[in-house]
Amino acid sequence: MGGTNSYDIENKIISLSDAFKLMSLPQTPFLNEIKFGSDIGSTTHKWDDDKMVATGCKTTAAYTAADGTITVDDVTSLRVDMILQIDLSLYRVSSIVTETKVITIAIVTGDANHASGSEVKFINNSRVEGSDYQDSDRVLTVERTNYTQIMTDYINVTGTAAVIDQRHFKDEVKRQAEKKLERLRFQLNRAILMGIAYDPGNNSGVGRLMGGVRHYINANGYVPAQTTFSADNLDAFLEYLANKKNFKPTTLWMNPTSHKKFNALHADKIIITNGNGGRGEFVDKYLSGIGLKVDLKTDSDIPVGEILALNTADVQVKPLRNRSFFAEELAKTGDARKFQIVGEYTSEYNNSAQHGIFKHS
Repeated sequence: MGGTNSYDIENKIISLSDAFKLMSLPQTPFLNEIKFGSDIGSTTHKWDDDKMVATGCKTTAAYTAADGTITVDDVTSLRVDMILQIDLSLYRVSSIVTETKVITIAIVTGDANHASGSEVKFINNSRVEGSDYQDSDRVLTVERTNYTQIMTDYINVTGTAAVIDQRHFKDEVKRQAEKKLERLRFQLNRAILMGIAYDPGNNSGVGRLMGGVRHYINANGYVPAQTTFSADNLDAFLEYLANKKNFKPTTLWMNPTSHKKFNALHADKIIITNGNGGRGEFVDKYLSGIGLKVDLKTDSDIPVGEILALNTADVQVKPLRNRSFFAEELAKTGDARKFQIVGEYTSEYNNSAQHGIFKHS
């Protein structure tokens, strides 16, 4: 493994941080893709996401043509002079009563009756020349929280094992350090994807757990009910993210078993020329019906039947200050050298409310 042959095991504390970051194992594809962020100074890590700006709302009462007012479920992002569309009707907002969520409207074109529950689209904001200043809503943020998780492993090398050649390995301590780091990387990859944020409190005897990608999407994002896998159903899912969440994912992450379903899409259109001995197909990109092109990537830690739609750049690994992976030699007892490997990390996942999980059978 590159970068690990420079360990100075003679020191009592050895930093393994750089070696760990340089690892890129085939068994940890998700962790290989995300970046390591700056250190944090607390076991409880907080960050802010922008609250999504509404692009529409729904009527909560029937509207009769020429009535002059409509009642909706949310007026947070509405402003006077905004143009609204309900079916084929266009209206201009004249005034807003925040407490009752009643909007006084002026007819632009196509006035008609509209049932309760009708979709109201915010088309644009149209002002006349020389308009005065107008109070507007404040773009809010949403606080997110995660916790650091302590990860450890241990090395125990007898005096004999430390001095004899182990086939191609001349230093058993270094070899064990490499293997233990690989195992810790497997565990961190799984925690970043599958972890559940949990703080047991002080003196509970249970360690803190970091929340992973699935935890935050399930808590904040779009997770519709399971459906059968098909191009139409997946396109509908991606279209919802684009239109309702204002989000176009760059990557779909899934278990390799789920990925097989992409290989089978439109299999009848595969053409094999004479003399071509190759068989099979591996799809690494998907073009949706709305023209959205996404990368397809796999990780065995993702449950079969779930496809995570996200931007990998929104996920970071963050170590607690001075707690990136290090090895520390413990007091010697008997004819053996003993080390503990310790690291304390959490994840920061931005914009999880815009991301989604497509559950399929």
